[in-house]
Amino acid sequence: AHPFGEGASVFEFQDTRHPEAAVVLPAQELLLTCDAVQNIVKSEGASLMAKIAVPFLGLKRPSGVGKPWRKAMEDRNGPTLEADFERLLAEDWRHLISAHGPPGRDSAKQALRATLRKVYGGA
Repeated sequence: AHPFGEGASVFEFQDTRHPEAAVVLPAQELLLTCDAVQNIVKSEGASLMAKIAVPFLGLKRPSGVGKPWRKAMEDRNGPTLEADFERLLAEDWRHLISAHGPPGRDSAKQALRATLRKVYGGA
């Protein structure tokens, strides 16, 4: 049995420079991530430096994909991670729990699609 329940799967990014994964729980329509997709939508409680840096780094947005993470994970001479994110969008989820930010309810997948349009010009 899978530790996350029936139907759960581990999504592995294929084009990242370093290993990265997410967990998809279709029964709950839920995506669990660490750094690949972040949900930083508020700045309350953050330091002044974080309040300044987070928007500049492209982090303050629902279902965001931050510039520092992309820089660390995308190979400059290789493919972007757009194909990986397209595969992630094809999975069955609409809610997000990320290591960064509050839970994203109901429209997290649509928010990620909007983020990817901004980042890659497609998706």
